[in-house]
Amino acid sequence: MLGPKGSGVHTQARILQQQYGWQVVNFPEIVKNKISTILKIKGPKPPNNITTDGPCMICMSETELTEVKEGKMLAAWKFLPWVLEYLGVPLMQKPPMPVVPVEEPNTETMEPEERKAYEKELKKKAEEKKKKDKEEDDLRKAKEERHRKR
Repeated sequence: MLGPKGSGVHTQARILQQQYGWQVVNFPEIVKNKISTILKIKGPKPPNNITTDGPCMICMSETELTEVKEGKMLAAWKFLPWVLEYLGVPLMQKPPMPVVPVEEPNTETMEPEERKAYEKELKKKAEEKKKKDKEEDDLRKAKEERHRKR
C-alpha cells in the first residue's frame, strides 16, 4: 500500500500484518538505501537487466535513474524490483516455452475430401509463412539501409 503521509497507510498496513502475517516494508527507506548503494558503485556499469550472470542491480534506464537521483517522481511500480530484492524474492528471466512436438496426421487414412482440405490448409500456412518471412526480410534490409546511411 502506498499513500501520502497521514493517510493511514501505516495503520492499515499494521492491521493487515497482524491479521495475515504480511511483512510491512518502508518503501521510501528501501528506495533511499538502494539509490545510496547505486551511487557508491565504482568501476564498470552494473547489469541493468536480469541475465544468466545474476539479477539486475539497477532495473531502470539511465534516464529513470537520473530522475530518481534528482528527486523527481516516478511510478511506484518502477521500484518493484528493488522491493522484491529487499524481501529476498529473486527476479528471474522467464523460462522459454517448452517445445511441444506436433504430430502430423496420417493422410493415408483420411477421406479424400478431408485430405484435400488438410493439404489446402498446409498450403495456406506455407504461403502465410513465406509472406511473413519476406516482410521480416524487407524490414531487416530497410533497417540495415538506414544504419548504413547514418
